[in-house]
Amino acid sequence: MLNIAIIEDHRALREIFFDHLTADGHKVFSGSCAEELDEYFSLNRADLLILDLNLPGEDGLSIARR
Repeated sequence: MLNIAIIEDHRALREIFFDHLTADGHKVFSGSCAEELDEYFSLNRADLLILDLNLPGEDGLSIARR
């Protein structure tokens, strides 16, 4: 089991990722922007990040760099 964080601003796509990964037994956090990820990371860690490149505000590449 992996702890996976998904940041995707398209709701339907985010839900598809979430549903499939949780069905495979993974613990999944899903959010729509960098701020939600930062809040999650204040108390949690992830083994894998799935990032949208074109997010509102901070983009996925910038999140990956930090």
